[in-house]
Amino acid sequence: MTHSVSTLQMPGWLALGSALLALGACSSIQPNTNIADAQARLSTDYNDKDIADRGQGDLASARTSLQAAQTGWTNGDKEQSGHNLMMGQTYLDLAETRGREAKIEQDNTRLAGLAQLNGKNQQIAAQSQQLDAKDMQLAGKDRQIAGKNDQLADKNQQLAQAQEQLRGYDMTANDLGSTMVLQDVSFETGKSQLLSGGVNRLQPLINYLRLSPNTHVRIEGYTDNVGGMVYNQQLSLDRANAVKAILAAGGVGDDRISTIGSGLDKPVATNDTVAGRQSNRRVEITLLKQPGM
Repeated sequence: MTHSVSTLQMPGWLALGSALLALGACSSIQPNTNIADAQARLSTDYNDKDIADRGQGDLASARTSLQAAQTGWTNGDKEQSGHNLMMGQTYLDLAETRGREAKIEQDNTRLAGLAQLNGKNQQIAAQSQQLDAKDMQLAGKDRQIAGKNDQLADKNQQLAQAQEQLRGYDMTANDLGSTMVLQDVSFETGKSQLLSGGVNRLQPLINYLRLSPNTHVRIEGYTDNVGGMVYNQQLSLDRANAVKAILAAGGVGDDRISTIGSGLDKPVATNDTVAGRQSNRRVEITLLKQPGM
């Protein structure tokens, strides 16, 4: 009968040798570079904020699987170690994919913000161009207004000068306006043509009326008592129209001028003398009040 020898029955030196052989076998297992690479990849992913935030659960699963892969490799179970390594790598792929998605979303958000900002900048640029155009228009209007103000100031100066020249006329205020008696704008007996110098005497009045386009005038002609009443009535109207023609020729619209013939009525001097009759052969011009005055 053959008896087996147990380790308990072995001499002490033989049992120690067996233990040393077992330890030697364990220390002879080479590191798995694939597992080491996956663990390094896991560490890198944990340091990436987007992957760590978005793939937090996948990274935890990857760490567990890689730990199991390392344990299986250490224990010599290569099949189980390979399976856990593959699972760990798959979880790492998922975590990294989620991290890339997070980066893409951030980029899209940033690009959308840039596009919106660019659109606003374009709107601001367009508005600036519109403001520049309006400024140019306003500047043009300002120049026009300045030009008109200069013209108005010049016209007011001319009008003031014309009003000063009117002071040379003998003017009397009445209900119709202001009446000037042009005794020095006189006529020969029986004629409607002005005597020499009459046109020049009317020039200050023409200047004023041209500068005061809203002023209307009434011209009233008179005669002396030489001749019949009907004759003198027509003659006085002809004399008023003669003065009207001179004003119109000077640039005063004839629609602003009305004429009346008063004949030998309202003499201003006696008709018994030559000088008196010449005074009665006169024209009176009234500057009519403007509406609302």
